[in-house]
Amino acid sequence: MAQKALFKNKKNPSQKAVAANRHGKIAKTKKGSFAAPPKKASLLKAYADNKALTTAINKRNEKAVVGQAAQAGGRLKSMQPPINGTADQRQKAKSSA
Repeated sequence: MAQKALFKNKKNPSQKAVAANRHGKIAKTKKGSFAAPPKKASLLKAYADNKALTTAINKRNEKAVVGQAAQAGGRLKSMQPPINGTADQRQKAKSSA
């Protein structure tokens, strides 16, 4: 038996309208991924271990890059150790940089 029209007198929900405040600008795709920890306890331990491993590997890679830059006679400013101290000290260091 034939059905009546699904979208009669309605907008097709698969087509989104362009945002009114975009004014002809192109939509930008956000870079990177958002990693949320899993909710299951069994998967949470594996997630934490993997994150710790990734952090260790990244720190090692950053030290290697800084070493190569120093060897070449330069200094790599983007790789700096985190500032320890109070929030006021971190804010002052951030504003002076």
